[in-house]
Formats: sequence, C-alpha cells, structure tokens
Amino acid sequence: ELRVRYRLMDLIRGRVSVSEAILENPVVTLVTAADGTSNLPRISSEPVPQKAATQGGTADAQALEVRNVALRNGVFRWTQTAGPEARTVEMTGINLTLDTLVPGTPGRLKLGASYRVVAEATNILAGLGSGEFQFRLNEKLQLRELNGAFDLNAAQSSGQWSDFARVAFRLSADSTGSEIREMRLAVTDRGQPAGEVRLSGPMDMDKQEARIAYEVKG
Repeated sequence: ELRVRYRLMDLIRGRVSVSEAILENPVVTLVTAADGTSNLPRISSEPVPQKAATQGGTADAQALEVRNVALRNGVFRWTQTAGPEARTVEMTGINLTLDTLVPGTPGRLKLGASYRVVAEATNILAGLGSGEFQFRLNEKLQLRELNGAFDLNAAQSSGQWSDFARVAFRLSADSTGSEIREMRLAVTDRGQPAGEVRLSGPMDMDKQEARIAYEVKG
C-alpha cells in the first residue's frame, strides 16, 4: 500500500512538495540464474538527456521539500538459484523513516531490518541492523552535516560462518561540510573490542577535496 500527499500545483510548476509518503508491506523478490539472467526487466542502455544546469545551482534545492517519508515492514529476497555460489539473502521487517528532506533544514533518518543469509544450505548468518542519522543538505543538495550510527549484529551463524557468532559492527559518523571529525567502524566479538578503523580530517565539499588521516587497530 502506498499513500502520498502532495501539492498538485507545486508539481505542475516543477516543485517537488510532498507532505507525506508512506509505503507499507512491500515485497521485492529477485531471482538470479547461474548465467546471470534475472527476473528483472531489461533496462534500456540509451543515454538519458541531462537537464541543463541553472544559474547558481540552486534551482533543484528550491524545488525540493519532502517530509514524513516512511517504509514499513518491507521484505527483500534475493536468490541465486544454481551453481557453486547458490545462496539466498533475505531482509525482513525493513523499516525506514525520514522526517525532513529540505535543503538547509536538519533531517533525521532511522532504519532497521532483520537479515538472513544462507549459502549451500549449511552456511547461515542472521542478525539485526539498525541505525539513526541526523543530516543537513545545503542549497546545492550537498551533504553538510552527518551525525549518527548504524549497528549490525550477528545473532545466528553456522557452517563456514560460525566464527561470526556474537560479532557486532558499529559505523558512526560525525562530520560537517568542512571537516570529518570522526568516521569510525568498530568491531566487537562477544562484547570485547576486536578492531576498528577511524577516519578524520578537513574537506571542502565545493572543491571536492579532502585530506583524510586514518588509523587502524586490531
């Protein structure tokens, strides 16, 4: 079920103005055969005409105002049906909420899901993932602030993946448009630190330049 509330006159004028968009109980199933073909329709390779840039690069930002977006109880399944790489990946209970997507205005994104990966019937890895991020875009739709964390936990493992039992990953971010204060990926095993990678340093989003220092432990 999809429910969308929008301003028709704004859309006619070329402005995306959505006050609510909610998708409930979607199910997506992807099946891939050994030869690489799948149940997805073929996508044309013809180039898509590019829209001309506007003066100052602000028109896109002025035409975007999206609020109260949610995906509730989604399901995604991918199955590779044959060959030595036969496996199934399933994500259930997918929930995502986005309160605000407006340039210059702080927004909040929450997401979570359960996952289960099965390969050759006996190799199983399953667990939970969840996170929350606060962000802000500028008038050019560039990311100016990002703060938050995403956690991925393994609650069940067997076969070749049995060593991943009780392993947890945490990706955290604290950055502005001019500096990555800290980008950190931490790994724990049964609650004890097992390793981490940290990134930090100044950056310039307008010039697309950065000087990043990194630190690896474990």
